[in-house]
Amino acid sequence: MNLAHHFKLVSWAAASKIPPVIYGFVFLFVLMTSLSPSEHGQYATVYYFFTIITLLVKFLIFHPMIHFASAPGRFERVTRIGFQLSGLFYILFGLIIWFSAPVISEMWRIPVNLVRIAPLLMAAIFFRELGYCIQQTRFNTKNLFIIESVYFLGSASGFVVLASMGKLTTAYSALAVHLYAAIASTMVVLITGFRGTKLFGRIYLSEIKELLQYGWTTLGIGFSGFIMSAGADVLLFGAIFTQKEVGFYNGAKHAYRMLSNISQAVALVIMPYASQLIAQKRFSELKATYEKVIGYIVAIALTICSVGWLIAGWVYGSLFKGEYVESTPILRLLLVGATFEAIYTISANILYGAGYAGSVAMISLITVAIWLVVSIPGIYFWGGMGAALGLTVAMIFAGIMQHKIAAERFDTNFENIAGRLGRNISSIFKILKSRNH
Repeated sequence: MNLAHHFKLVSWAAASKIPPVIYGFVFLFVLMTSLSPSEHGQYATVYYFFTIITLLVKFLIFHPMIHFASAPGRFERVTRIGFQLSGLFYILFGLIIWFSAPVISEMWRIPVNLVRIAPLLMAAIFFRELGYCIQQTRFNTKNLFIIESVYFLGSASGFVVLASMGKLTTAYSALAVHLYAAIASTMVVLITGFRGTKLFGRIYLSEIKELLQYGWTTLGIGFSGFIMSAGADVLLFGAIFTQKEVGFYNGAKHAYRMLSNISQAVALVIMPYASQLIAQKRFSELKATYEKVIGYIVAIALTICSVGWLIAGWVYGSLFKGEYVESTPILRLLLVGATFEAIYTISANILYGAGYAGSVAMISLITVAIWLVVSIPGIYFWGGMGAALGLTVAMIFAGIMQHKIAAERFDTNFENIAGRLGRNISSIFKILKSRNH
């Protein structure tokens, strides 16, 4: 990937992750200081139910849609299939959660009316998710920035306004903010995100089978995302411990998730870009892209994680009135595996885009198995630290193994990546030095 030729594209992709970062800071310093740990735990449990379902549909349908729609001449037909299948799945899962809310309420010790906010959030955000994937397929990263801004900055603004009025005190009020932000984001997508896209019309059974067959493979990829991003670890933890303890754990997990926005921003571009390169048989450029992106991601992630480790004690000890001091060691343990998660995210998205979904799914499934083996006894004996240990071990395994497979597929190694990174950094310093003179 020639960054000079793709500067505008990459810049908007990076900018699209600024709103989630701003939201993350507002979450930490406004929402967490307004909600008690118990209310925070209830909020996190419901929100992650919603997140897991959206991620499930994303890997089963939306990611295969992006993969096939990126090929020349297939955009309209594949997008139409993705729309109809994802709509069906959203309705199905929404009804399941709505009618099983009493059971979920008993298992996680949260009110039924809170559980039923999850399907409402799904309904509110459906077209936003679909439009987002369409813009990703088109490499319209400017629109991705707009869509992300409306949802995340809208949520952050809602938290600030309610907190200033003294009304951000319950999980219900926090979830209501997300609901209204999701509706606003969907309205923006409906106005701007579907131009030139015909969502209704004839669909072909052969292409439905093709998408779903690929989707079942990529669903395996999503399983690791359920624990790294979607919060399956939080739900497992909440089924064993109180919602107050969930609040402590999610207080650390949310800070950690802010760091993952860096690799996710790159993944927005890298997955469909890899699909194009492999379709055009530009194998040498695909190899160079992998080496550059992995090198930069590792350098950036290591720097941020080091800073996060150092300031974690001050943040949780001084800025939350001592209520979340138990989150400090949890975050520090999670940061040990954060760089490996970044490696996994980039490697998996490039392999996925290049058509090696089976390799990604295999590592993902093994990662989930390792997470369960470590987390279940870990949570039982050590609580939040045990949950963090399970996630960290899983991230380290996933990062190492996914990179090993990618390096074999693209015929590269650590020396090539480090050498390319060193040459690129050296070139940047030379350019800066010449400009100063």
